[in-house]
Amino acid sequence: MPNQGFGTTFCEFNTKKKLQQEYCAILGFLLHGVLNQEECERFTGEGERLGFEEIRGVRDDYRSCKRITLQSQTLADVLWSRLKGDIKDIVIDNDPHKCHIHGPPFLMKGTWKPIGLNNIFRLCRYLPEGHFAPHFDGHYDRSPSERSLKTCMLYLNGDF
Repeated sequence: MPNQGFGTTFCEFNTKKKLQQEYCAILGFLLHGVLNQEECERFTGEGERLGFEEIRGVRDDYRSCKRITLQSQTLADVLWSRLKGDIKDIVIDNDPHKCHIHGPPFLMKGTWKPIGLNNIFRLCRYLPEGHFAPHFDGHYDRSPSERSLKTCMLYLNGDF
């Protein structure tokens, strides 16, 4: 079961942040200012306190990091309140695999409306020389009409 250690600390976060949106490619974009430095430090500090673990069954030449899996609906709700104005509907009118979206094409076609974030989070720690080989993320199906189509990745250090 995922660690639930981050559950109550997010209610205090300021949800009135001004986001700077920078489009990087058709399939993704970059938002600056989703988390402030204090929030990033809180995440990394809590991660260190809980302890990062090796990812079982993953080769180092594919991915070399340690991580913690967390479950927090509070965090999902706070992040969604900050992001929802920048997340657009996803229209699939041809083969969804061309957009790196998995699923039977006849079930995937149409307009998908974003309604929130998955409440499962992975906090990863990469050491110098750490890496993650190119890949496409999988998806999470909550029901036949509710599923993840995109990945939300938050960088906690560096100039993000």
